[in-house]
Amino acid sequence: MFPEELPIEKADIRQAQPASLNRPVGGTVSHHLLAAEGIDLWFQSLAVYGKIDTFIIISPVHWATGGAALKITDLPWDAGFGIVECDTEAVEFLSESVPLNKEREAFHLEHGIGSLIPYIAAYFPGSRVVPILQREETLDTDGLGDLAAAIGELVVSNPRTRYFLMVSADFSHHAGIETTGERDSRTESVLPTLLRKNLPLMYSDNRGGLLLLSEFLGGVVHDYRLIGHTNSYKISGMDKEDITSYFFTLYW
Repeated sequence: MFPEELPIEKADIRQAQPASLNRPVGGTVSHHLLAAEGIDLWFQSLAVYGKIDTFIIISPVHWATGGAALKITDLPWDAGFGIVECDTEAVEFLSESVPLNKEREAFHLEHGIGSLIPYIAAYFPGSRVVPILQREETLDTDGLGDLAAAIGELVVSNPRTRYFLMVSADFSHHAGIETTGERDSRTESVLPTLLRKNLPLMYSDNRGGLLLLSEFLGGVVHDYRLIGHTNSYKISGMDKEDITSYFFTLYW
């Protein structure tokens, strides 16, 4: 049974001080601003590890149902207090390597990307972004494996550029306390290793993004941190039978 009082499991940011030059290279963060406290804590935790040059953000498609399964844009983003530029060189490289369609209109009002832009601007001023949308058809949506390989090649080819793969994801949706708890228990058992064979056990709106992260890590997680875990009912006290859950993670 999922407890009705489920606090965010906050990481002690002081304990997250890097013991070496190793830094997290990817992670999951919510795109629901209802979970703004958890999002902010996640960005604080990530900022401990220093500058990130480019955030590669993969989000599920929420509104644009047509077009290609994988979409990308090279447009800049308005954070409300400044502009976050796209890493146009990375966009071009990935577009040439993978079937990524430039569908600028698909990103209009896409909260899976837009809700995270102000945090990037605030915590990582000067960072650029590569926004990608994936319309999940199956867990093995065409092109995800190729995209992971292309991102890996991009990273290796640009050793002086620090990239971070951000999976914009929420987890259990539209369920009550008990079902949410069961789903989250399965998800929590898979997250530490993110093994491809276990990904079908997870309940998320962005399993394709989680697959991309798993492939990008090469199936090997050197270190994992659960920064936070909570749900919409705990935060708002509303919609007890329509809960969305949130996991905030970092991977090395």
